[in-house]
Amino acid sequence: MITALYKTLFEVLVLHEYYLTDPDQTSVFDANNVTDASGYVAARMQQGRPSVTDVLQFSLPAATQQVFSRQQMRLITGYSGFQVVVRVTASTQADGTVVYTPLVPIDGNCTMLVLLQETGGGLEEITNGRMQRPTNSGYFFSNTPVPGAKTFPSLSNPIPAKSAAYSYEQGELLSDKNTVKAYYFDGKGPQYLAVSGNGFVNESDRVLVGTSFSWRFKPTDAVTSATFSLKDPSGNVLKTITATATVPLTSVVLDLSQDAQGNPLPLQTVPTVAATPYTLAVTGTGNYSQTLSLVFYDDAAELNASWGAVQVQATVTDTNFSLLDVNGNLQTRLKPDGTIQAAPSFHLRVKSLFRFRKYLNNAGLPLSAPTGDLTNFLQQSGSQLTTLTPVPLTYLPYYFSTNPGASSPTWVYLPAPEPGGAADASNNQIFSVIRVPGSKLFPTS
Repeated sequence: MITALYKTLFEVLVLHEYYLTDPDQTSVFDANNVTDASGYVAARMQQGRPSVTDVLQFSLPAATQQVFSRQQMRLITGYSGFQVVVRVTASTQADGTVVYTPLVPIDGNCTMLVLLQETGGGLEEITNGRMQRPTNSGYFFSNTPVPGAKTFPSLSNPIPAKSAAYSYEQGELLSDKNTVKAYYFDGKGPQYLAVSGNGFVNESDRVLVGTSFSWRFKPTDAVTSATFSLKDPSGNVLKTITATATVPLTSVVLDLSQDAQGNPLPLQTVPTVAATPYTLAVTGTGNYSQTLSLVFYDDAAELNASWGAVQVQATVTDTNFSLLDVNGNLQTRLKPDGTIQAAPSFHLRVKSLFRFRKYLNNAGLPLSAPTGDLTNFLQQSGSQLTTLTPVPLTYLPYYFSTNPGASSPTWVYLPAPEPGGAADASNNQIFSVIRVPGSKLFPTS
């Protein structure tokens, strides 16, 4: 009897802050945890915690199903991500090591795309992300430098540098002197809170669009005439669209599937081929100017049903991201514990919702001003209390502390919001609204 032998070709861990943060504020993104993210995740699985796969599923488009069938691959969903396994043969080398070779040789340019799809809308309710965007583009992650260079093991593009000309939203990530920070407005001016870790999913990953989509303007843009120019990687203009109106434009439909004469544009679209980065330059009245990187997806219905996509190429220039060695065998590398892991483990590092908390008395009574340790975290705002800074939404309780790194830190518990709970926006701030009864923690006046 012949038994088929399968080995992991690669895995993708979706590391979501909501599920992978402990009450003492430590998370998988801390430097001493992220180097062994697989071990950190495995420990939480043994504790019986829910995971991101409760709100996210993985599926293969038809083009990738054909690749999997030809190459004898399988998609396996795990606790916090997925693995792609491939049928292999084993051979022992002269030094005694065992190498695994795909039964069907894999071409270095072979690409595999996995769709990331929400289940029940739960992912958006816990995930950090910009709310006002010119397009409904999806997230695109890859082990290739499309559109930007990656730092192993993260599949995300570099976090954009801080810019005085950019209008940030609460929780939006930026890079400031090699430190990742999250923007918020404290009621007086912009603030930038340092964030532990790097390589996070960010707005520069939102590049996946169909060949026809809408561009939205904000009312404050006051654009009455706009020009949209699509350029290929060499800078050649493939199509130009102009829109004008007597009143400010609100939305413009961009059909980039064909040229002005009705001929198909020569666009390279995933998942049938490796991603090609295009550029859309938008200019308009009132000095309006935006430039957006784009990757085109060939099935609008599949794209609309997806939060994003991961495309992995078998062999790439950066060998850290390659699935195969120079001989066409599966990559062999060491785990943090020194054991051999014959597959790269890629990361999608996802930050959770980042909001102020607003506490209201459930009987409509005014809450008293905070006292003692609470003054380090809360402030009075009329009859309500609000946190001084936004905090990430977490599955487990999130404890506040003035000295979290001390040998005996002091912790303070404050009630947390539920995912998808009531929210309020005012004065350039977004709040999770939490109603509480009168108590020692929240006395009324």
